[in-house]
Amino acid sequence: MDCRGFLLVLAVLLGGSGCVQLGPATLGLQQRDFNEAIVRAQNEQLLLNLVRLRYRDNPYFVEVSGITSQQTLGASAGIGTDFSVSTDPLRSLVKPSLGLSYSQTPTVVLSPLAGEAFVRKLISPLSLESLLHLTRSGWSIARVLLLVLDRVGNLRNAPSAAGPTPAQAPIFAEFQHLAADLRLLQQADLLNLSFEHHKDQPTLVLEVRAQASHAEALLRVRQQLGLTQDGLRYVLTQDVRRTGRDVVPLRLRSVRSIMFFLAHAVDVPKVHSLSGLVTQTHYPDGRLFQWSDLLGGLFHVRTRRDEPKAAYVKIRYRDHYYYIADNDLESKSTFMLLTELFNMQAGQGVSLMPTLTLPVGR
Repeated sequence: MDCRGFLLVLAVLLGGSGCVQLGPATLGLQQRDFNEAIVRAQNEQLLLNLVRLRYRDNPYFVEVSGITSQQTLGASAGIGTDFSVSTDPLRSLVKPSLGLSYSQTPTVVLSPLAGEAFVRKLISPLSLESLLHLTRSGWSIARVLLLVLDRVGNLRNAPSAAGPTPAQAPIFAEFQHLAADLRLLQQADLLNLSFEHHKDQPTLVLEVRAQASHAEALLRVRQQLGLTQDGLRYVLTQDVRRTGRDVVPLRLRSVRSIMFFLAHAVDVPKVHSLSGLVTQTHYPDGRLFQWSDLLGGLFHVRTRRDEPKAAYVKIRYRDHYYYIADNDLESKSTFMLLTELFNMQAGQGVSLMPTLTLPVGR
């Protein structure tokens, strides 16, 4: 490069045209990378806390409260001399040098989710309005009810599984039959849920449409809930004091109870079971209860000693990998629903602790 070419390049660099284009040119790529990293971190944190609950270890949550990224573009130029023999006197005397550097420094701010406000949200039962929003947003009513309801009428949805692992097998079979029938009616567009207030008490109104093709499913639902056989409008309420032939009391779970419930779908290595690290659940006759009988087809977290190759999300804990298989669509759907429930109910906790700022690297 001769002196004139060198001076032209130097003028372009120092003129700033390259710096002006640097930010916009890289914004889309950075946004995608940060987005993917945050989603992966959130998924791993949620799975880690499910595994912790399986072992009766304390869960803990942090959230990404801020991300900044500083870009630096530097240019350097110099002119040296060289007295070697050359036919071109100027070339032998002037040796230009040119340098260009680029660096990016992302910084992530992590805030612990803690304090009374967050804990209250975590342990408070979901509202009927939340139940309505979930069923109206495209989720299967069976999947929603199996997660969020502890009891409907006299039917129990494994209430003892909504906490640390029980020693005795939970009761759930009739509730699962009810959820399956409601799903059939939902798929046939024969159900409608609406929200209203009765004497300042929030209630859900379940309206059904009778259709010959689904008459048996509707009959079973009415019988299981003790409803009038010709009714088309039923009231769902959290007020246990309210009674009537067409009134159905509900007991909803908290986010923490839902997490405990799903934590039982975490497979446990045999060595951990033999070491007494988890509670073994049995039927009254002494037979070992299999949690897949309750959660099979809904949620499953697998475990193995070596790292899985095709995992949707995976974490390492107690010298083993725990993961959701990438082709397990039912488990992925339930995990997504759990994420929505957590974000809706407890995702905006108040941190009373110092935030942690991490420079992620250059």
